[in-house]
Amino acid sequence: MYANALDRYVASRLGEGFVLEDATKARLSFTLKVISFDDFLRDLADSFDALSFKDEPMSELYSFISYSHARPQRYLSRSLTGNMYGLRVTDKNSLILFRQYAFGRTFINATPWLELASDGSPLGPHTMLLSGSSYAPKSLQYHVNRPVDYVLEADPGKAGKLMDSRVEDLGIAQRVSGSDMKDRAANLNRVMRCLVETLDLELRKDGAGKALVVVNSYDQAEQARQTLESAFRESGLGYGVAALSRSSTGESDTCVPRSEVARFHGHPASVLIAPAKAIERGYNIVDETGHAAFTTVVFAVRPMEVPYDVAARCRRLNGLMEARIGEFPAQPFEFADSLHRESWRQWHRLGRADGTTLASLASLGLECVRDDIVATMLATIVQVFGRLTRLSDPDRPAPTVYFADAAFRGPFDTNAPAFRTLDELRAYMEWLMVESPQPDVARALYGPFYEAFKKGVH
Repeated sequence: MYANALDRYVASRLGEGFVLEDATKARLSFTLKVISFDDFLRDLADSFDALSFKDEPMSELYSFISYSHARPQRYLSRSLTGNMYGLRVTDKNSLILFRQYAFGRTFINATPWLELASDGSPLGPHTMLLSGSSYAPKSLQYHVNRPVDYVLEADPGKAGKLMDSRVEDLGIAQRVSGSDMKDRAANLNRVMRCLVETLDLELRKDGAGKALVVVNSYDQAEQARQTLESAFRESGLGYGVAALSRSSTGESDTCVPRSEVARFHGHPASVLIAPAKAIERGYNIVDETGHAAFTTVVFAVRPMEVPYDVAARCRRLNGLMEARIGEFPAQPFEFADSLHRESWRQWHRLGRADGTTLASLASLGLECVRDDIVATMLATIVQVFGRLTRLSDPDRPAPTVYFADAAFRGPFDTNAPAFRTLDELRAYMEWLMVESPQPDVARALYGPFYEAFKKGVH
């Protein structure tokens, strides 16, 4: 019945003799069903909002719609491309559905204007940002495009201790990030086996805590756990290894749910393997004295978003356009129309970065994406480093940071064209400390890590 209705509609629009190919017809049919389903979800969300009684099981059942798309629109501006709902097929032939229904970061930047005086001056709340990575110029995803008025500086003694951190490229020849997808799992296994001696030395140090190994996904974490545990056993070492998992799983000697990671100091494992995005913020992982449970972190891969990440593309668009908006214009409606058109143009332009190598971004005119990748990666690395910076015992060793993936260093042939991540990170930090809009803020937030990085990475 539905297929017949679709055939009649196509015939009415394109003529009786026009016949869709089966694949095109299936895609069109599926798209229309998705649109219809979205309309149903909106009705369901409205009905949920209207309920006078909501028990906990109902909230859990409808958690994916209970965050109503209508409520935030009362105080958030619409997304820059309009309220977009779309779908795309990945290179693995899976389907991603996405919705962007508001310009979310305006809630951070514009809270004083939620309430206005009679003369239009802002009376609303000011914003305190509890993450240093909110100041990360050139990071389209993290940076808040507003001047920082105040910053909480670290205790001088603790800042000095962090400057003594050891930051080092391990010189492993195996590349994981950027390698062919079919070879990546095997390449990661080789890197993990190369870490046995380094981790053994670190875990044997006087006053040493546990070690954190960073990967890019939960699947990689479990794979790396199995490989490292086997390598320890083959070397006659009895260290336990655990992988971070989604919170829905139970805790065991080899598995730590994300919701329980703050208590990892009491876990029997000496090494935790975790995705960068799951461990970088939100958790103070300390022992009974308040000292960081980890004293060593190893980046087994470059911490980056997955390819074809629609959410990252949305964040980049928001950051790119927000930096260009400036003051409120004299002709707001004309400005809004112009901004909408330019946002669509930039949305498609940013899409050209999908599947593009890091080294070729600049040649495609996508320097902004290249800069965003470097700045966002530094912010992620520093946030992960933050898991090691809770210092309560001055006699414990300073943190140690290792880069294991050869993709950080690039080819040994310095004349070969490549994206040399460690060089890019160094250049960006130098720019932050000297030429960024607020160098004093940059030095307060990134200075200890930068000084340690300079001493250890050449």
